[in-house]
Amino acid sequence: MSGGLRGDFVRGLTALVVGLVLVVMGSSQVQAAGFGDPFRVSSPAIDENGASQGQVVADDSGNFTYAWFQRESENVTALETQVGSSDGTKGPVNVIATADGSGSVFDYFDGLAMSVGPNGTVHLVWNRTTNTCSPVCVPQPRIQYVSLDSVGASLDPPVNVDTLPSGRYAVGPKVATTGTGRTGIIWGIFDGVDDVNINMAIALGDGNPLAPFTLNTDDWDGVQYMDIAGSENGNLFPTWSGYVDSAPGIEAHGLMVLGDGSISPERTLIASPSSLNALEARIDSTGKGSVFSLDQQESQVIVFRQMSPTGDLIGSATEAVSGDATDASIGSPFTAIADDGTITVAYNQPLIVDPNPVIWTRTISPSGSLGPENQFVPADPDLGFYEPSVAVGPDGSGVLTWREEPLTPPDNDNQPVTPGTYAYAEDAAFSADGNGVALWSEELVAEDFENEFYSAIFDASPPEAELWIPPVVTTEQEVVLAALASDNSELSYVWKVNGETLAATGPVIRHTFASAGGSNVEVTVTDAHSNETAVSGNLMVNLPPVPPQPPIPPDTLINAKPAKSTKSKSATFKFLSSLTGSKFECRLDKAGWSSGKSPKKPKKLKPGKHTFRLRAIKGDLIDKTPASYSWTVKKPMKRNSPGPTVRPR
Repeated sequence: MSGGLRGDFVRGLTALVVGLVLVVMGSSQVQAAGFGDPFRVSSPAIDENGASQGQVVADDSGNFTYAWFQRESENVTALETQVGSSDGTKGPVNVIATADGSGSVFDYFDGLAMSVGPNGTVHLVWNRTTNTCSPVCVPQPRIQYVSLDSVGASLDPPVNVDTLPSGRYAVGPKVATTGTGRTGIIWGIFDGVDDVNINMAIALGDGNPLAPFTLNTDDWDGVQYMDIAGSENGNLFPTWSGYVDSAPGIEAHGLMVLGDGSISPERTLIASPSSLNALEARIDSTGKGSVFSLDQQESQVIVFRQMSPTGDLIGSATEAVSGDATDASIGSPFTAIADDGTITVAYNQPLIVDPNPVIWTRTISPSGSLGPENQFVPADPDLGFYEPSVAVGPDGSGVLTWREEPLTPPDNDNQPVTPGTYAYAEDAAFSADGNGVALWSEELVAEDFENEFYSAIFDASPPEAELWIPPVVTTEQEVVLAALASDNSELSYVWKVNGETLAATGPVIRHTFASAGGSNVEVTVTDAHSNETAVSGNLMVNLPPVPPQPPIPPDTLINAKPAKSTKSKSATFKFLSSLTGSKFECRLDKAGWSSGKSPKKPKKLKPGKHTFRLRAIKGDLIDKTPASYSWTVKKPMKRNSPGPTVRPR
């Protein structure tokens, strides 16, 4: 770029919580502003159940990894993964493992869970149970683990974290990864009668699980739920709930597995309610943990407890999160934690606003203080909101998803339903680049429970934008002003000169300044999801030169060019002049100047560094400071070994 000014780059912010109406009656999805078009993640259903247990996680580069169990045939189920990017593109579907449910020895999958590490590695765990029937079926569960690469394929073959004794059943597993790369896996072992142990294993940064160890050997009559969370400083916070022989009701317990490998004393977090529904653990960057559950002892309310980084309980923390304690219900995940430790809780309480179920959100500060409740009410009095899920981004903004349906649904299980009539919010995630994703399951065919997973990307990122203007112009001289902007969606432009909006629009406009003096130029670039970026710059407007002063020569801009490093042996350059009617001369590397028109497309480039130079010419006026751009054509890389095998779709 020669001579011109770059405008100050100011990014817009996406604020507050955004709601997505997943499904109304019929087969159409209705998404809120900011969401791209829905796309199907899983494959078409083969028979009943189709796809199940969908999960999604986001990494720091803006990629989303999906995982689910897919029915491949009448008896065979596959664990499948796929990676999508923030622009909505999808990679191949990877088959991680398969289970054959036929014969006297058959397998099945359950307990799918994922986490993502600081280097972008995704950690995937699940329970694979082999049943041997002769004639009574005896289960043999195995907790399995695999780490995934950037396209969702296995880095190494799946490994058994733990092989449970024959006749036992697995509860879970759950997985979490800390900021140091330590990954914790927790699961329960149930004998089918009255005995449950809680086990755990640690996977270090290289993804190799260590030998499992026992967290708790109490005589648990049954474990309902469990969860685990990881912090930036390496702490892991496992929690679980169930019946204990010595207690009259259900309890929730937890402890801290510290970054140095030591384990804090086990604590009773929630004591002896009549019933607990769901359990979610969250841990902030310092290692302080919070656990949430739906307490149904008297009326359904959401309660939470906090634990210090060393495993001590913090205060009483007995206040109900869900305000007016009237029949609260939740989705999954119903809590999310921001970088500053603030936790957002989402729930619905059908009876607060009669007769409609409504959605509520509420924040909890790092010190445990409850914020005000925010209410989302259906606009249609015949509709209700259910199963909220929430995810929070790095700036504290979030994505809230829920299911919307009539208060009197038509499906009574005695007749087929219309495909797409029902959808169920499954999961949501937010990446470090400020973009979110919603995942839900939808009935694909006219039979109950034949579900497939769909997703939509929430764009919270404003466009990248720069302003190009000539440094000096004269009155009555028509000049070119350009906005260099990029985004994953269609862009619109609003131009202002000295605060007055111009009629001209688009990325490149022509304008004549009527009066001399300093002038300010501003352009606001808006993407298709209402994210804005405003850039501005100043220039000097002079009176026309008085002879014998020479006129001001043109200024030259290269406004489209190849990447700094590319494998392509061809390139495309587009360019502009600050003076209309200009011609151009260009040169590549050591070649001489030659005339050219935009676009210029040099081909058959050799590997190595190249430089493209460009100057505008208007009559006898030549740009004395040509624009130039250098880039490198990379040599093709040879593959040392074949990559992971991906089953063709």
